[in-house]
Amino acid sequence: LTVELNSIYSFLGRTDFKVGTLMDIPLDQPSKYSFFTSTPTKVYIYSYENQQFSFQKIDTDEYEINSPITSCIAFEYNSTNHQLKALAKDRDKTLCLLTGHDNGRVYIWEETQNKGEMQNYKSKILAMTCFEHGIAIAVAPEQSFIYLVDLSLKHNFMLINLSLLPFNLKSYILNSMYSADNKIYFSTLQGDVFEISFSKKKEMTKNA
Repeated sequence: LTVELNSIYSFLGRTDFKVGTLMDIPLDQPSKYSFFTSTPTKVYIYSYENQQFSFQKIDTDEYEINSPITSCIAFEYNSTNHQLKALAKDRDKTLCLLTGHDNGRVYIWEETQNKGEMQNYKSKILAMTCFEHGIAIAVAPEQSFIYLVDLSLKHNFMLINLSLLPFNLKSYILNSMYSADNKIYFSTLQGDVFEISFSKKKEMTKNA
């Protein structure tokens, strides 16, 4: 365990060091994946199995990805979510990670295997989160957009323009996004907090 924790100890106190867990999609059985950590160039995936910790590493430098990681999320395909369960049939690995980068590119990883670029949003990826219907991706304030992508990671099914919300925001720079109960909660650097709710038909409502 000491070896694994060294990768955490060396980054404590750094503002570019992030810790994350699998997104809140119910699983058929407890996951062996415990959490992941990310830095501008690396992601460590920690697993706990048979009373032992182990980890796998993604190093973006090995794939000549030169833009720093600014956001990272992970989820599993072996889920009670019927869309994810259907997608699992075509994949060798159940764990999917997305890394968002400073240059606007989002890459797909199945465990540590790079599956290529999902999309280039051409502005810094500020935050990402996973919810029942897909992935929410927030881009830099120059565009003030949140893209909603389906769970196949192939199609943008909705675009939210923050400047067109029915209430004013002090800032378009998102600080965080979090999903729960088919809602996405947002906060900005200036203290704005709002939520977006989705029905089963992907209809949207907004509350400040």
